[in-house]
Formats: sequence, structure tokens, C-alpha cells
Amino acid sequence: DHKTYTRGLFGSLVYTVLMMVLLYICYTLVFDYRSVGKITYPFNEATRLVSIGRVITNIETFFLTFWLLVIIVKFAVYLYLVSMLFGYVFKIKEFEHTLIPITILVLLLGLIPTNQLDNIFILKQKIIMYAKYMLLLLPPLLWLILKVKAVRNR
Repeated sequence: DHKTYTRGLFGSLVYTVLMMVLLYICYTLVFDYRSVGKITYPFNEATRLVSIGRVITNIETFFLTFWLLVIIVKFAVYLYLVSMLFGYVFKIKEFEHTLIPITILVLLLGLIPTNQLDNIFILKQKIIMYAKYMLLLLPPLLWLILKVKAVRNR
């Protein structure tokens, strides 16, 4: 209900704010006040200072391992959600068969080599300029596809 939702919302807001305040206090105690404002990722800098005895001096390697595992799982979940959305839009009941083609398509699109200057200056501006129109036209396009499919099924 609404009361439980608002209580959970405000509880999570208070928890998040308290955690951020606690972390900034810890970063300020570990570093200096002026350097905390200049460090982009103080968590990464703080993990470099932590060591477990003389044997394990670089604790950030453990964080890197978990980070890689989380990225792999996140990529798999995103691929599954994309194939599920694809199956829902085109009324495919067994959408799991589209996982491999969609994965291959995503990997091939990620392998397209381009010049870094084109990526940064030209393509980024064009993508931002045209993506907003594509995102605005996406809901009517999906609605139109739904209506066309409904007419065909009659």
C-alpha cells in the first residue's frame, strides 16, 4: 500500500544519506579535506592504502575480481532482458532462442573499430542530436506495430 511504500522510500533515503555522510567523514579522516574534493574516486584511493599483513599488500585486486564477476552477471541479465523485450514486442513465446543472435549482434556492434576523434567529437554529437528524436518516436512506433499486429491477427 501507499503507506508502506512511502515509509520504505523515506527509510531508504535516510539510509543512503547517512551512508554517504559516513563515507565522506571516513574519506576526510583518511585523506585531507582539500584532497577529498579533488579525488574523483576516493573509494579506489582508500583501497590502495589497505593491506593485510606483509603478504597481501594490494587488496584492490580482490575488488577487481568481484567487479569483473558482477559485470559479467550484469551483462548476462541485460542480454536476457533485451531478448525478453524483443520476444514480448514480437509475440515470441520462446524468446530464449533469440539470446544467441542478440548476443552475437551486441558483440559485433561492440567490435566496430572507429577513430577515437570521430567517436569523441563527431559521432557523439550526432548520436546525442538524433537519439532524442529516436527516443521520442519509439513509443508511437511500438504502438503502431502493436496495432498492425492486432489487425493482422483478426
